[in-house]
Amino acid sequence: MSDAKASRREAILDHLLGLISEALPAAPGAEAEHVPFLEMGANSLVLMEFQRTVETQWDIQLQVTQLFEELTTVDALASYIAEELAGRTAPPPPAPAAPPVEPANAPVARIDLDTAADGDLEQLFAQQMHMAAQTVNDVVEQQLAFLRQMGLDAPGHLQQGMRPSAAGQYAQPVSDAAQPATTDARPASAAQPQKMLSALETRARGLTPRQQQHLETLIKRYTAKTPTSKEHATRYRPVLADSRAAVGFRFTTKEMLYPIVGSRARGAHVWDVDGNEYVDITMGQGVTLFGHHPACVEEALRAEPDDIMQLGPRPPQVGEAAELLCELTGMDRVTFTNTGTEAVMAALRLARAATGRDKIVMFEGAYHGHADGVMGSSQQRDGMLDTKPVSPGTPQGAVQDLWTLEYGSDTALEFLRAHGNEIAAVIVEPVQSRRPELQPGEFLRTLRAITRQTGTLLIFDEMITGFRIHQGGAQAHFGVEADMATYGKVLGGGMPIGVVAGRGSLLDAIDGGLWQYGDTSYPQANRVVFGGTFCQHPLTMTATLATLRHLKEQGPSLQEALNGRTRRLADELNTHFRAEEVPIEVVYFGSLFRFSFSGNLELLFYHMMEKGVFIWEWRNYFLSTAHTDEDVDFIIEVVKQSVQEMRAGGFIPERSDAQAPSDYPLNEAQQQLATLAQIAPEGSLAYHVNALLQLRGNVDAVALAKALSAVVARHDALRTLIEGDKQRVLAVDEVAIELAQVDFTKEADSQQALAAWLDERAAAPFDLAQAPLFDAHLLKLDGDDYRLALRGHHVIMDGLSMNLVVRELAAFYSARIENGDAGLEAPLQYGQYLRWQSDSDFAQARDYWLEQLQGAIPVLELPSDRPQPTLRSYAGGRIAHPLDPELCGQIKALSRDQGCTHFMTLFAAYALFLHRISGQDEVFVGIPVAGRSLPQGESVVGYCTHLLPVRSRYAAEQSFADYLKTMRSTLLHAYTHQDYPFARLIDKLGVRRDGSRAPLVSALFNLDQPGQAPQLGDLDVRWLPQPIRSVAFDLVFNFTEVDDEMVLECDYNGDIFDENTVARLVGNFATLLCNITTAPETRNAALPLLGAESYNRVVLEWNDTARDYPRDLGVHQLFERWATETPQAVAVAWDGGQLSYQALDACANALARRLRAGGVQPDACVGVYGERGPELVVAILAVLKAGGAFVPLDPTYPTARLEFMLRDSGAKWLLAQEKLAGGLHLPEDVQVMPIDDAASSPEDGAAIETVSAPDSLAYVIYTSGSTGQPKGTMIEHRGAVNYLSWAIDYYGVDLGDGAPLFSSIGFDATLTSLLAPLLAGKRLWLVPAEGPEVEHIRDALVSDADWSLVKMTPAHLELVNALVPEDQLARATRCLVLGGEALHGRSAAPWRRSAAQTRIVNEYGPTETVVGCCIYEIEEEAVADGPVPIGRPIANTRLYVLDRHLQPVPVGVAGELFIGGDGVARGYLNREELTSERFIDASQTGLAGGPVPEGKLYRSGDLVCWREDGQLLYLGRVDHQVKLRGYRIELGEIEQALLRCATVRESAVLLDARTRHDQRLVAYVVTEGDLDAADLRTELGRHLPEHMVPTAYIAVERMPLTDNGKVDRRALAAITPASTKRRAPARDSAEEQIAALWCEVLEIDQVDADDNFFELGGHSLLVLPLRERLEKLFDRQVSPVDLFRYPTVAALARHLGGNGQAKEPARKRKGGARIRRQQEGFRALKKSRGGSG
Repeated sequence: MSDAKASRREAILDHLLGLISEALPAAPGAEAEHVPFLEMGANSLVLMEFQRTVETQWDIQLQVTQLFEELTTVDALASYIAEELAGRTAPPPPAPAAPPVEPANAPVARIDLDTAADGDLEQLFAQQMHMAAQTVNDVVEQQLAFLRQMGLDAPGHLQQGMRPSAAGQYAQPVSDAAQPATTDARPASAAQPQKMLSALETRARGLTPRQQQHLETLIKRYTAKTPTSKEHATRYRPVLADSRAAVGFRFTTKEMLYPIVGSRARGAHVWDVDGNEYVDITMGQGVTLFGHHPACVEEALRAEPDDIMQLGPRPPQVGEAAELLCELTGMDRVTFTNTGTEAVMAALRLARAATGRDKIVMFEGAYHGHADGVMGSSQQRDGMLDTKPVSPGTPQGAVQDLWTLEYGSDTALEFLRAHGNEIAAVIVEPVQSRRPELQPGEFLRTLRAITRQTGTLLIFDEMITGFRIHQGGAQAHFGVEADMATYGKVLGGGMPIGVVAGRGSLLDAIDGGLWQYGDTSYPQANRVVFGGTFCQHPLTMTATLATLRHLKEQGPSLQEALNGRTRRLADELNTHFRAEEVPIEVVYFGSLFRFSFSGNLELLFYHMMEKGVFIWEWRNYFLSTAHTDEDVDFIIEVVKQSVQEMRAGGFIPERSDAQAPSDYPLNEAQQQLATLAQIAPEGSLAYHVNALLQLRGNVDAVALAKALSAVVARHDALRTLIEGDKQRVLAVDEVAIELAQVDFTKEADSQQALAAWLDERAAAPFDLAQAPLFDAHLLKLDGDDYRLALRGHHVIMDGLSMNLVVRELAAFYSARIENGDAGLEAPLQYGQYLRWQSDSDFAQARDYWLEQLQGAIPVLELPSDRPQPTLRSYAGGRIAHPLDPELCGQIKALSRDQGCTHFMTLFAAYALFLHRISGQDEVFVGIPVAGRSLPQGESVVGYCTHLLPVRSRYAAEQSFADYLKTMRSTLLHAYTHQDYPFARLIDKLGVRRDGSRAPLVSALFNLDQPGQAPQLGDLDVRWLPQPIRSVAFDLVFNFTEVDDEMVLECDYNGDIFDENTVARLVGNFATLLCNITTAPETRNAALPLLGAESYNRVVLEWNDTARDYPRDLGVHQLFERWATETPQAVAVAWDGGQLSYQALDACANALARRLRAGGVQPDACVGVYGERGPELVVAILAVLKAGGAFVPLDPTYPTARLEFMLRDSGAKWLLAQEKLAGGLHLPEDVQVMPIDDAASSPEDGAAIETVSAPDSLAYVIYTSGSTGQPKGTMIEHRGAVNYLSWAIDYYGVDLGDGAPLFSSIGFDATLTSLLAPLLAGKRLWLVPAEGPEVEHIRDALVSDADWSLVKMTPAHLELVNALVPEDQLARATRCLVLGGEALHGRSAAPWRRSAAQTRIVNEYGPTETVVGCCIYEIEEEAVADGPVPIGRPIANTRLYVLDRHLQPVPVGVAGELFIGGDGVARGYLNREELTSERFIDASQTGLAGGPVPEGKLYRSGDLVCWREDGQLLYLGRVDHQVKLRGYRIELGEIEQALLRCATVRESAVLLDARTRHDQRLVAYVVTEGDLDAADLRTELGRHLPEHMVPTAYIAVERMPLTDNGKVDRRALAAITPASTKRRAPARDSAEEQIAALWCEVLEIDQVDADDNFFELGGHSLLVLPLRERLEKLFDRQVSPVDLFRYPTVAALARHLGGNGQAKEPARKRKGGARIRRQQEGFRALKKSRGGSG
C-alpha cells in the first residue's frame, strides 16, 4: 500500500473510532478497531445509525447487513471505505461528528405499551437527541481540514483555480515547460463498481420524507403525461448517442430526464407526440426569434422553385444576405459557416493569422461552442495562471494557448494590459448567456481601448445576443465596435447557420481579398484554410435572407416591443418572488431570460413542463415575437403555481412571517384514540403515559414549577386539546399546568397512601376536550423523600415524549438552581411533524409492509383462561420475572456467536414461544418504534411512535440458530422500513377493528435499557416502576436491562388471563430460553417448554393411575362369576319378561356352542344384528364365550353401510333377527344364525370352555372414516375388562338396581350401560325399541328403580331436564354418567340443585380407548355455566397433551390428547396404514427423553389442555372430525358419499355450530345441474346413518380455495344455507305462524306445511327453545315430545291450534323479524372474528 493510501486509511480509521466511541461510550479503547461491533455492545439500531452516518460522511453505499456479516470490525470497515474511495480524486470528507452520546436518561413509560422503546431504540434516540447542528462554515472548515490531513487537495468547488495576489495582480502564467503531466490514463469506467441503492432509495438520498413524497408524485404525473417521449428515449438510447438526453443528469430527476419528442409547432406553441400542447420558451435554444414557422420565412420558402435543393451552384440569395448583414452590423465583410462553433473557430484562426500571435483570452462563464481550442478553464499551478481541459478527450495541448480570466473584473483588465502583446484576440460574450444579469458596458469599453493599444483583436461572440437586444446587436447596444463578430441561431430563421463578420482586412484571409475582372488584380491577402460543403445551403440562405429582410423592415420597434414584454414577465415574477420570499430571481437581457437561484430548485422546470410550458432545464429561455400577452400571463401563472407546489413539498422554505396554524387534523392513530375515549372511557385509561421518579434531597418546588412551565411553553402538544377530528393548540397564557403538591407526611403509612393515590390517579380518565392533557404532581412522603408523578394522554404524547419532557424538566430545573442556561435548542413542533407525516406517503416502506402482509393475516390464539370478550375492558396487570444473571450472560454470548444483538435473540425466542403455545405457523409480533425519522424528529413531543408488525413463520425442523438468522434479517428489513405509520397500514389493509382485540397484533415485544435518571440539580433521582391496571394488548414481553441484569415484565389482558396463568407462561418462556442458550442447534419443535418440575407433575404425577384388576380374565368370565354366585338374580329385564343370571348364562352358552361348532375361534368377527331385546344381550355374550369378537350392527343404519361392515370385518357368522337378516345381501360364505329364540330355554346350556386370552379381541366397533367408509376399531378383552372393572367400582354399579339400556349398540358408550350391570351382578333394564327414545329415558328416571347408574349424552340430558320435574330428579339414579360430546355446566345445574346425592360424572373417551378413559365428577360448587372439564385418567390409563410435533405442552396450552395404557385398542381392522398413523409408540414423541412408561399411544385428534389442578379441558377437534349429538363423525366420509351421487362434482361438509343447542351438518356442493336437496338427502340416507346426513345443502359455483390450494372452509361457512324446495304452502294462520317460527329457529328462508322439522335440520337441542316459543305463540303448554309426535307444520298446527288461530300473530311476526336481524348481526360478528359463521 502506498504511503498516501496508508495515510488515507489511517485517517478514516481514526474517524471511525471516534464515531464508535461516541455511539458506544463503553467501547474498548485503542484495541476497539479489532473488536467486533456486537462484542462492543452495539445493537441493531446503533449499527443502523452508524451505517447511515458512514454513508452520509463518505458518500458510499453500505448495507447494515454488512456490519453483521462482513465488515464486523472498525478495522475491516476502514479498509472497505478506503477501497471504495480509491478511484476518486478527492473523496467527499466526513461531515462533523456528533458530540458524545450520553446514555438515555429515562425508561419508557410503562403504560405506553404500544410505543415503549426498546434498548436499541433508546440508544438511537439518545444519539439523535444530542446531535448538535453545525453552521455551513464549520462544515466546510472541517471538510478542508480532513482533506488536508489525508494529504489531498480540496475539491474544485471549494477553491477557485485563480486568485489575485496580495497586490491584486494575477500571478504569472506557468510556462509550457514547467507544466507536469497531469493526465490520468485510468478511464472513469475502470473505477471500482459500487453497490447501488434502489432507484427510489437513490432519489430519496438527501431529501426529507416530505420532499421525497413531493418528488415521487411529480415523477408520476410527469411520466404519465409524456410516456411516448420516454419510451422513445429508452428505445433508441442503445443506438443514438444524444448529449441532450443526459444534460443535467441527477438521480433525483433521472426518471424525468428525456427529450420531449415533438409532433408539430406553430408560433409560440409546440405539441408533443402524446398530444400535449406547450407554450414554448426554449425557442430552439434561441433560434426562433419570430416563433415557429414565421410567415416571412414560410412565404420565402414557398416562393422558391421546386429544385431549390441544388447544391452545386451558388444560391442567388447569398449576396443579398451578405449585404444586409453588413448593413445591419456595420461590418465590412461576412462569411457563412454551418454552425456557431465553426464561426468561432474561423474567427480565432483569422485573428491568429492577422496578428501572428497564438494566445487567446476568453472569460469565465462564457460559452463559445465546443471546439477544443475554447474548451478550457483556469487553474493555479505553483502560483501561476494555467489552463486545463474541461472535457475528457481534449488534450492539454489544445488549450495551452488559452487563458481564461474573470469577466468584468479589474484584475482581468490589468492582466490584459500586462500580456496584451502576447495575445492574438480576446473573444467575449458581451452579455454571457449563462449570466444575463452581468452587463458590464464600461468593462467592454475599457477592454476595447486596451486591445487597441496592444494590437489585440476584439471578437464579439453574439450567437445569442445578436439581433435580440438591437438590430446592430451588442455592439450597437453598448457602443463598442469589435474587430470581428460571430452570429448564428436567429439569422437562420430555423435553419443551421454561422456567420463571421468583420473588418475587410481580416475577412480577406478567407478568399484573398478584393479583385476585379478585366484587369491585373488578384487575391493578394494570405489565405487561411476555410471551407464547408453546406456553408451556403440553399434552404438556409433563403431563410436567412427572409429573416434579414424582416428585421430591416420591422426596424428597432421589433426589439423594443419584444424586450418590453420580457421585462414585464421578469418584473411580475420578481415582485411575486420578493413578496413570497422565494429565493428565485428572473434575470434577463433583451428577450433572453433565466431563473437565477441557488440550492436544489431544479424541480421548478419539471413542474413548468408538466403544467404546459416547454422549457429546457437550467438553460436560457426566450420570448419571441409570436408570444402574446396571454402567453406571458400563462407563463407567469405556471411559475407561481409551480413555486407554490414546491413550497408545499418542502423544496422552498416558508415565509418568515408565516404563522403556525393553531389547529391540525388528527392523524390516523390519534383518531383511533379519540374514538376509543368516546365509546369506552375505561379503554382510554390504557393509553395514559406515565413517569414516576423518586427525588431525594431539598426539592425547590418553585423552581420545579417554573421548569415545568418552561417545558410546557416549548411544546405545543402539551397545550393541545381534541375537538372532533382536530386538535387545537392553545397559547401559552391560555394553559396553566400547575405542579400540584400532595403531602403524605401525616399519613400513618405514607407508602400505602402513595399506592392508593397512584391507583386512584390511574383510574381517572382525561377529558380530551379539556386542556391540558398532561399533569404533574409533587408528592412528599418524608422530609427529603419526594415523588414526581407525570402523566399525559397518549393522544398528545408517547413514551419517548415523556422521556424528553423529563430530560428538559431536569435541564430547566438545574439551570434555575445553578443560575445557568438550560442550553436547549428550539424543538420541532408536533404540528410540523403531522404535516411531514401527512405529506409523506412512505412509498417504499408502504410497499414493503403490504408485501409482508400479503395473504391471510392470522389472529393470534393465545392459551387464555377465557375467550375474548365482545368488548374489551382494558383491565390488566403486570408480573415481573428476574432472569438469572448467568442466563443473561448466556443470552449475550449466544447473540455474539450468532452475529446478532441480544434484542434479536430475545425477540426470536419470544416469537418462537408464541408459535409453540399457540400452535400457529405464522404469528405477528409488534415492536414499538419511534416514528421520528425526519430532521429534528428527536426533539418533538407528540404521539409519534407506532408498531412494526413483524411476521414470523415457524419451521419446526429448523434449528433455533438458523431461525435466529432468519429473524435477524427480518428485523433488519423491518427497521429499514419503519417509517410507514402503523395506523395507516391498518387502514390500507382494511383490517377490521372490533372491540374484542387490538388490530393485527395482540402480542408485543420490547427491550428497555433505561440508563440513569436525569440529574435535577443536586437531587438524588431514580426511576420507579408503577402499577399497571389497564392494558391495550393481550400479552406484552418487556425486558428491562440494567447493567448485566435483566427483568422480564409481562403485561397481560385481564379479560382473558388470570395472573397465575401468565406467571406460568412466563416460567415456560424462561425454560425455553434456558434450553435455547444451552442447545441452539436443537430443532425448534424439540426445545422443551417444560422444566423438570413441571414435567414430573404433568407427565408422571398426573398419570400415576396404576391399579389392580382381573387382567387375566375375559369380559364374559366376569359375567360368569355372577352366574355362579347369584344364579337366580335378575340379569336382564324388559317389558313382559326377565332372565336370571343362570338363564342368561345358559342361553349364551348354548349359542356360543353353536358358534364354536360353526368355526368361531379367537379374534374371529361375528356380526350381531338385532333390535334392543334379550336376544341381543344373549348374542353378545355368546360371541364372547365362543372366543370371537362381536361386531354390533345397528338396525337403523342403511343397508349398504351394514353390508360394508360385514364385508370389511370378514365376519363369516351373523347373529340376527330373521326379519332383519332378510334385508341384507350377504356373501355366500356368511352363516346366518337366527337369534329370535336365543333367550328361550336352551337345550344345552352347560358351561363352555374359554378359549380367548386377555389380548384376544372382544369386539370390533365401526365408527365414521375419513376415506368415505367406516373403520373398525379392534378392542381386546384386557382393555374392556380394565374399563368395566374401573367403571363398576367408580360408579358404584354394585350399589343400586343396575342400569337402563336405551342407546344404540352401534354407539360404544352403550357398552357401559349394557355390560357394567351384568359384570356387577346387577339388573340390565332394556327399554322398548319402539317409540321416542327420550320418553323411554323419562320413564326410566321417574320409575321406582334405584338405578346404579344412568348413562346418556348431554343432548339427552337437556331433554330430560325439560321432561322430568326437578323435584323427581333426586331419586332418578345414584350416578349420572354423561358422555359422547361436550358437557356444559348449565345442563347439570338442575341435578346439583335438586339431586345433591346423585353423583354426576362427565366421561370422555374415544372408541379406540374402550368407551371412557377420562372422567370429571362435578362437585356441588362446580355448577357454573361453561364447558365441564373431561378430568383425569381412569385406572391404568395415561394421558399426554402433545403439540403437532409430539412434544409435551405446558399447563394451559392446547395440544392433542394422546392416550396410553391398558385400554388402548389394538388398531383398525384391515387398515394398517391408518393404524400406524393413529397408534404410535411413546418413543416417537418428546416423552422419550423423560422417565415415562413405554407402550402404544393413541392420538385422539381431540384438542385439550391441562388445568392448573390437573384436570383436562376439551377444546375441540384437530382435524375435520366432529361430534354431533354424541356421534363422532368424519366429515370426509360424508363428502365421499356426496361424490358418489351422480349430480355432484365437488363437495365439502361443515358442522355449523351456531350455539350449543343448534348444531347441524351443512353440505356445500358443486353440481352438474340444479341442486335438488331432497334427492341428495334421500340418496345419502341409503348409505349413511341419519345423524350423518346433512340437513342443509348449498350449491356453489366453485369451491373457494385458500392460498395453498385447499378448500377454504372458513369462506364456505360464511355462505347462508339454502332452503329446500317448496311443496305445499301453509293453509291457515296457525300453519303460517309455525312455519315462520321454524324459519327463524332453523335460519332458512321458507318452510312448507308438509315439511318435517327434523328433515329441515331440526334436532333435539332445538326442541326446547322451539317449545318455549310455541307456548307463547299459542298460549298453552307444549310438551317437547309433541315435536317428535307431530314433526310437520300441518300436524303440529292441528295439535296445538285446532281452530287454526295463534295468539297475536302480527306481533309475533314483528318480533321474529327482530330476532332474525339479531341473528344476522351475530353471524356477521362471528364472521368478522374468523368464526365459522
